[in-house]
Amino acid sequence: MSENALETIFRTQMAAYADCDVEALIATFTDDCVLVDMADVDHPFVGTDAVRGFLVDYFAALRHVVVDVTMVATGTDSVIGELDVTANYVGAPFTEQTPRPIRLRYCVAEEIRDGGVSSERFYWDSADLERQLTVV
Repeated sequence: MSENALETIFRTQMAAYADCDVEALIATFTDDCVLVDMADVDHPFVGTDAVRGFLVDYFAALRHVVVDVTMVATGTDSVIGELDVTANYVGAPFTEQTPRPIRLRYCVAEEIRDGGVSSERFYWDSADLERQLTVV
């Protein structure tokens, strides 16, 4: 695929991420995709049903998501992207009425096959999120 086509797939994903649109995100993956949260590498999500379940749970705690793509690099069949994400966290102990603003920084590595994401690994600082959610 061309570099432009690879970047378009990535940016389509990030727009769906900002919209918390699970089905639009799922549409960018291959049926046999593997999604790995590198903060929990021993528990990959394999196949679109597993990825969908992860995304539904992930987005349940977020509102007003803004995704700033700070860098994208492409290879023959791969994309590396860097994200700066802000959102309101509404998971316990926070609520819709008392959300906690959070900021997440990700590095995402994707392999593309047949026009879809066949493998995605995302790297982030889970301890940073824990600090942001600490109630003092």
